[in-house]
Amino acid sequence: MPDRYESEGYDRTHLKLPVNQNELIEAVARVQRNVVVVLMNGSVVEMPWADRVLSILEAYLGGQAVGGAISDLLFGEANPRGKLAETFPQKLSDNPSFLFFPGEADRVEYREGIFVGYRYYDTKQVRPLFPFGYGLSYTTFAYSDLLSTARRCSIRICFK
Repeated sequence: MPDRYESEGYDRTHLKLPVNQNELIEAVARVQRNVVVVLMNGSVVEMPWADRVLSILEAYLGGQAVGGAISDLLFGEANPRGKLAETFPQKLSDNPSFLFFPGEADRVEYREGIFVGYRYYDTKQVRPLFPFGYGLSYTTFAYSDLLSTARRCSIRICFK
C-alpha cells in the first residue's frame, strides 16, 4: 500500500486498494483463474475480486524476512497456518464504527459498546468478507472412526 493510502500519521477514509492494483488483479483473473494474490498491508482492504482468484495470502507488514516467508508459503515449503487477526468487512460501511467515524474536528466517539467484531456482524446480519480467525492451509483434515461415551453431569456435558 502506498503512503497516500495507509500510514500511521492519519486515519483511513476508505478500505480500497489503489485502482491500478485492483485493475491488474481483475485483468489477470479474467484470463487465468489460478491466481494467488499476496497482500502486504497494515489493515483490512476491500477485495472486489476475491471470488475470482484461487487464493489470497495476507502477509500484512512482515518485516525484513517477509520475502523468504512468502516464497516458502507459495512453493509449499511451509504450511500457511496463520489466522486473521481482524475481521475483513465487504466494504467500509459494513464496519461497526462506520456511523460515527471520522467524527468532528479532533473528536471521535466509539459508540459500538459490546457490538464489536462478531457481535455486530451477527446482530446486524452482515456477512463479512473474512471473519476474525479465518484461515486455510494446504492440509485437509478428516475425522474417522470416532467413538464417544457421554455421561451426565450436573452443569455441562462431559465426555470420557
